[in-house]
Amino acid sequence: EVRPSMPRSLSPGGRLMGRSTVSSYGRWKIEQQNQTAATQARERREALRRERQTQLVAEFENGRLRCFEAYQQREATAEKRRQLFRSKNEQMAEGKAQTQSLISQKRTQRRQWAQDASNRAEENSRQAQAARVTSTRQGVATANGAKAAD
Repeated sequence: EVRPSMPRSLSPGGRLMGRSTVSSYGRWKIEQQNQTAATQARERREALRRERQTQLVAEFENGRLRCFEAYQQREATAEKRRQLFRSKNEQMAEGKAQTQSLISQKRTQRRQWAQDASNRAEENSRQAQAARVTSTRQGVATANGAKAAD
């Protein structure tokens, strides 16, 4: 008796056999084919999974690399900015030092001028005093001379 539900591929040569059951060899052969197909499917799935994993890792690494490059660029920009501020600060400090030096020189100069003016005033005062004393002596001498002439 032939079972119509039995697929043609189960019978040798693709023809339905007159027997109602498949031989043990046929069952073994089918089982082997099923196992091979399942193994191949599993290997394909595993290969796809590995490929996806590799791709994800590559994308992740690529993303990390881009992030790192962006970080390096930000750091380089920040370092340039810090260097610029450092040089500006140095220039400002240098300018401040020069200004302080100029102020100090001006103060010293003003003190010197004040001292010179004070010295001149003292000298003028001494000369005026000496002139007064001399003129008084001359006046006394003249008066004495006049008295002597009398």
